[in-house]
Amino acid sequence: MATNNLFAMLEAALPGSTAPGYGRAAEGKSHWTPVCICGHLKTQHAHEHGGDRPSDEAVADNLVFPCCTGPLFRNPLRRNPAFVSVGVVDGEKVALDIEGNRVPASSYATMCYCGEFTPVAEVDRPGVAFRRVGVMGDHALAAGIRALASTVRNRGIQDPDLPPVPKRRITPTEEQLQEIVAARFRWLIADDERKCVRCGTTAAVDPTIYLVYTDLPVGKESEFRCTGCDRSA
Repeated sequence: MATNNLFAMLEAALPGSTAPGYGRAAEGKSHWTPVCICGHLKTQHAHEHGGDRPSDEAVADNLVFPCCTGPLFRNPLRRNPAFVSVGVVDGEKVALDIEGNRVPASSYATMCYCGEFTPVAEVDRPGVAFRRVGVMGDHALAAGIRALASTVRNRGIQDPDLPPVPKRRITPTEEQLQEIVAARFRWLIADDERKCVRCGTTAAVDPTIYLVYTDLPVGKESEFRCTGCDRSA
């Protein structure tokens, strides 16, 4: 009887909530999250720097490439994870610093050099994407887009040839994958305002305008550049 009363209560409060699959109905609802010029989400930046993360404490992480969580950490003795790369020494996969020296792969402060949250885009339901620390030749924004594509590819899409019930997920084609990712990412800066800082070419003229790191340590400076301008200049 108690069970019946419980279901009756749920139905009265939320009609249809006891039906199978009700909890998954919200999966397709949009939830847009701003992305900073450094390539990371607003949730990875502290309140003190324009983000949503509760505090500005340096948090130790056992990952070699932890996510960006705010500005330069205060303790100069802590090493920024952006310095770390993965290499092979004597057949063993190890963590290396920017000079190629072997370093511990744990207890790094999960901070980056982005001093203030500067939104340039937003992404729909990013999940765990856009939490990578980029490297000199690969901006964190590009890494985030690839991670989002991998999530979509691994999760699959509903088979359009089947009725709503039963449902079956299939691997999307590359064309479908690009359409889905493109629909879940959008710039907050208009094409005619998104321009190369070197030559002034806008994305309205050159759609290949993209974000790059232009200074060391990696992650300290992010700028829009066109393919014709040297990113390291």
